[in-house]
Amino acid sequence: MLEIREIITISDYLTLINIVLGMLGLIFQDFRYIYLALVFDALDGYIARKTNTVTDFGAQLDSISDIVSFGVAPA
Repeated sequence: MLEIREIITISDYLTLINIVLGMLGLIFQDFRYIYLALVFDALDGYIARKTNTVTDFGAQLDSISDIVSFGVAPA
């Protein structure tokens, strides 16, 4: 059986931070959170490629974070 540590990578944690920042931007109506989410969005992909930990789960999680941080929050 797979453990959480085997499924979620460091880049996935960065993506989760991206989602949280997007939600904070929505709640507090502050674009500084969206800018930080942009930084984490770029950083998670870079880290995933450099550490060779690109996964299907991470790609789906990144798509969700993009919707939250850059689709829902700015609206």
